[in-house]
Amino acid sequence: MKTLEIKRRLAIAKNVTFALTNIWKNKSISIKTKKRLLNTLVFPVALYGSECWILKKMDEKRIESFELYLGMVMGKRERGRPKTRLSDNIKEVCGLTMVEAERAAQERENWRKLVMRATEIRVTE
Repeated sequence: MKTLEIKRRLAIAKNVTFALTNIWKNKSISIKTKKRLLNTLVFPVALYGSECWILKKMDEKRIESFELYLGMVMGKRERGRPKTRLSDNIKEVCGLTMVEAERAAQERENWRKLVMRATEIRVTE
């Protein structure tokens, strides 16, 4: 049931993005303004109710592909090494997915232990 909700939210957000095509293509509007519009008009639509989503692997892939889609909408992909995302850094340092890290962060003691373990690993390297 939640997978259908995720698909529906992402589809609605894509429709909002498509409705703003003239803005994305307008060269007189700065990238900073376009990002602010994206953050205020598109992301809230996509993420509404996301606190209670139970993500499966396929859902995570859908959300990642949606992020890539938004990157393509905003403009050309930069050349060179792709920038790392926050979720990639969390996976590398903590060994957790973004959802798992979010859950761990809600419990202070678990979060402290996780951060201490991650910083110990970095210091020893």
